[in-house]
Amino acid sequence: RDLSEAQDKVHTLTSQLSTNAHVVSAFEQSLSNMTQRLQQLTATAEKKDHELHELRQTVEMLRKQSAADLGNHPNGGSSNNHQRRHTINSVADSSTGNNISRQLSTDSVSSLNSLSSACSASSSAQQSEADKKKKRGWVRPNISV
Repeated sequence: RDLSEAQDKVHTLTSQLSTNAHVVSAFEQSLSNMTQRLQQLTATAEKKDHELHELRQTVEMLRKQSAADLGNHPNGGSSNNHQRRHTINSVADSSTGNNISRQLSTDSVSSLNSLSSACSASSSAQQSEADKKKKRGWVRPNISV
């Protein structure tokens, strides 16, 4: 009788050991997947940080260039002749006299002015509030506790 009970206990413990081994294996696989995902996210974040740094350098360079251009302008930068500088042409093109200056159209100047007007700012704020309410309404029914 004791032998039978001992065999049952060994069988139960063996079964538990096998189940625990499967749990450990699943945990290790999950941990491996999370590690890979973390590495991907870290690489993506580093890439975005690098791109952001490059963009900030470009913006700073353009600010300095713009300030220098305004300082060199005879009217102090208050001219009605709005010109765009294009970086498409290479240095070789500029040396051969192929520079083309373009003026901003009145439509683009008007749209720039309307974007910065108080009406546009208030309508975008109202739109933002509406978007927040819409998102909030969508999230609540989908949350389960």
